[in-house]
Amino acid sequence: MGHYEELGVARSATHDEIKRAYYRLARRHHPDAHGQSSSAVQASARQIMVKINAAWAVLGEPAERSRYDLESAPPAPSARPASAAGGAERPVRARVFPDWFEPDDWSDADEEVPAYRLQEDVDDGVRGAADLIVFVPVGLAGLAVVCFTLGMVLQWTALFDLSFLLVPLSLVGFLAAPVVTIATRGRSRPARD
Repeated sequence: MGHYEELGVARSATHDEIKRAYYRLARRHHPDAHGQSSSAVQASARQIMVKINAAWAVLGEPAERSRYDLESAPPAPSARPASAAGGAERPVRARVFPDWFEPDDWSDADEEVPAYRLQEDVDDGVRGAADLIVFVPVGLAGLAVVCFTLGMVLQWTALFDLSFLLVPLSLVGFLAAPVVTIATRGRSRPARD
């Protein structure tokens, strides 16, 4: 099975499509995602992750991907039959790794993607109120600036006082928003395969 098949993408896939496929598969098969599973499931996930990482190591780098595409491309059909060309044609061997390197033995944990980076660069869109909560502190800080400015210009002490009340509220919001977002995402996460 080739690297494109390992990631489940077509040869014509863009770099972003390959990256999304890699992150999707890595989230599903990373050994850290199967921490509570049996040792057989963990071993299977580890083997799959090794193949996924090997495919990403080649397809994730444009120069490596070009080299892989050239080496693994099917031979162009020749105009003359093989017997007329002076013998049988030599098969093209896709060589991605050096001869001494066996991808099946690749079990170095340092090469695996850490679980905290699996979500990196993947935009699944807004998931609801938990994602929108991060904008509340920004809005409070902006409202504090507007109230302060209007309070100074119009000499309204009520607006001026309100701006000083909004500043600590926005600071508390900046501290609380990540905690609330993480807590709500942990509860709403779908079951894994």
